[in-house]
Amino acid sequence: MLKILSYVSQMNKNQKETKNILGELMRNIKISFIEEETKIKYDDYFFSGIQIPKDIQFKDINNDIF
Repeated sequence: MLKILSYVSQMNKNQKETKNILGELMRNIKISFIEEETKIKYDDYFFSGIQIPKDIQFKDINNDIF
């Protein structure tokens, strides 16, 4: 019985840690080298959590529209 309780306790602990990790934003950087232009290109992005919007453009801005 003690062994089973130990396993259940460890499983609950692992489950809590997993939920905490999944809630964090994780960032990655993709680096590529373009030989023709001798240029280094990189993209950084998040692969968990809420994505940060890119390329936001505001059009038709006037006093009536916020």
